[in-house]
Amino acid sequence: MAGVVASPSEPTSASRRQLDDRPEIKDFADLKLTCPINAEGIANRWLGAYIPLPDQRPKEYPVAIKSFLHRMVKSYVTVTIRGRGYPPFIHAAQLATRLIGPPLSTCLSLVRICEHQLPGSEETVAEILLQEMRSIYEQREVYDTITLLGALQAYLILTMVLFFRLEQIASPFLRQAMMNLQELACANAKKGLRINSDGLPTFVGTELTGLPAPANRALWRAQTRCEWEDSYNSHLADWSDAFRIDELWSTPEDFEEGDVIKRQSRVDHWLEGVDEFGTMLYAVTSCTHSQP
Repeated sequence: MAGVVASPSEPTSASRRQLDDRPEIKDFADLKLTCPINAEGIANRWLGAYIPLPDQRPKEYPVAIKSFLHRMVKSYVTVTIRGRGYPPFIHAAQLATRLIGPPLSTCLSLVRICEHQLPGSEETVAEILLQEMRSIYEQREVYDTITLLGALQAYLILTMVLFFRLEQIASPFLRQAMMNLQELACANAKKGLRINSDGLPTFVGTELTGLPAPANRALWRAQTRCEWEDSYNSHLADWSDAFRIDELWSTPEDFEEGDVIKRQSRVDHWLEGVDEFGTMLYAVTSCTHSQP
């Protein structure tokens, strides 16, 4: 008796496995997303250096932490310029599907010119990147949700390249770029970043209070919808309430012993699943904030 052969319209088990291995991304334009924090606080953060708000607390980074941050962020720039990888704020699904497009795709191609630039060409290369940054910012009102996210990522990468690779520290545009970045971040939050190169103080990011901290690495690295849903179900089982970024800050003075123990337990549990970015975040906060 002849074996049963699947009809052309029926995928075989082998083809199903191949399909299952592809990133399963749908149109996210209609998702009903909410922002858990005050997005306007992000856009106005740069004002705090000139007009501090009552709830702002100065933050002094130890010298070792400043060096650590500088070298880590610089490594994100270098790996992107060389085309060997991408910063941790870009998701693999953006690169493996149709979700990647201008301005993010343009940015990732454009920064490659910095890899083998000729001596003395820094100003010319910088002007090329600046033109792209101006274009991104001028078109911010017409971007859809996904493109706006890519615009923020591209603008951030280009700013990092200007600072860490082309050393445009004294450029007047760089200061304006910091404000533009925060405006783009605010726009994304609705649907802080600042480089301390001018001697102005930095403050604890109180406007981020309540924002979830980076989640388990399994969620970020999931390649298929099925894999992500399995990881998300596990995440929900582990966290009835999300771990927040402010739980990594200094312990509130009114905390009792039971509160301190509970927070320590939550931080330990969070550390079990963090990726490289979460590890760096913890390293900085644990050395900057007083913790039991």
